[in-house]
Amino acid sequence: MRMRLSLKNGDLAGMRGLSVGPSLNAYNDLHPLFEGESYTAPNKNSPFADLPMECVLVIDSGYSHTTVTPLFNGRPIHRAIRRLDFGGKHLTNLLKEVISVRHFDLHQDTKIVNDIKEDVCFVSDDFRRDLERTWKGNQRRRQKVVPSKPQDEDHAMDLDQPASPDEELRVDYILPDGVHLLHGFSRPHDSSTTAQRRRKAAALASEPEAEISMTLGNERFSVPEILFSPGDIGSKQPGLPDIVLQSLGVLPPLVQATMLSNVLVVGGNANIAGLVERLEAELRMRVKTEWAVRARKMPDPTTSTWLGGARLASIWPEVVREYGVTKEEYYEHGSAWVARRFASGGSGKGP
Repeated sequence: MRMRLSLKNGDLAGMRGLSVGPSLNAYNDLHPLFEGESYTAPNKNSPFADLPMECVLVIDSGYSHTTVTPLFNGRPIHRAIRRLDFGGKHLTNLLKEVISVRHFDLHQDTKIVNDIKEDVCFVSDDFRRDLERTWKGNQRRRQKVVPSKPQDEDHAMDLDQPASPDEELRVDYILPDGVHLLHGFSRPHDSSTTAQRRRKAAALASEPEAEISMTLGNERFSVPEILFSPGDIGSKQPGLPDIVLQSLGVLPPLVQATMLSNVLVVGGNANIAGLVERLEAELRMRVKTEWAVRARKMPDPTTSTWLGGARLASIWPEVVREYGVTKEEYYEHGSAWVARRFASGGSGKGP
């Protein structure tokens, strides 16, 4: 079965087909492409049930990298596929370095740092504003009311002013100790003198169940920001919105507009709060005002790619056998042959 997609003179000679590959399997999970008794209709209550499936822009931001893949009638437009070499592991490693410098050495605790990332990190809708709010110099400017009379230490009044916007961006993260607390958790930041005295008293008493906590501020949003601004850590790669526009730039304008209205985000990084909304907002600012921009994510973006591949294998196993590449074939023909075979529809043996 050979299927090719022609883009000559801006004409899309599309064919209803098959999507195979990590970022493409999510398409199969979104809507099965096959008819017959095994066909499963999409859930009408799903927010994706109304997607026109002729044009879909799949953004797969996973563990190692982020790929942008335009699909036309279920077929990837290979010349338009773009890749950003930043994924979840890069965010975790960067957060690990930041925490190890500012708080505790967690270089050997990747699992804990990954949990912290998934629990408290978010993508800011205004990075400069939030960075200013969490700047420590602003904390020093906060005015406190000094009591007129000395008071007993146990009954000292907490007269701090109400929490400012910068305080709302901070959270206290309680680290697991492996004995009494197996999983860490976060809670709103408490900067009151009562909280400070409680921590000091616990440390002096060397309580076995004393909390090990740290306050996280701009770490929460500066780490995921590298997906949008890789230059922040010295990379020359363009950010996610830029590679999306690079991908669309090789397509006819009419197809670009349709793709932008059907942006599907999958992969574990899609779970980072604010990522989809920030991507949609930045794309909307960079394209024509009359073009609609709509970005959404799967209900479970972490497993959607695997579920798509599993659904493909269960509905059309003969096609999986057609596309299958054995270890012996890979060693004999190499990765370039594998790429050509997938691109041409999977049929044919040998170079």
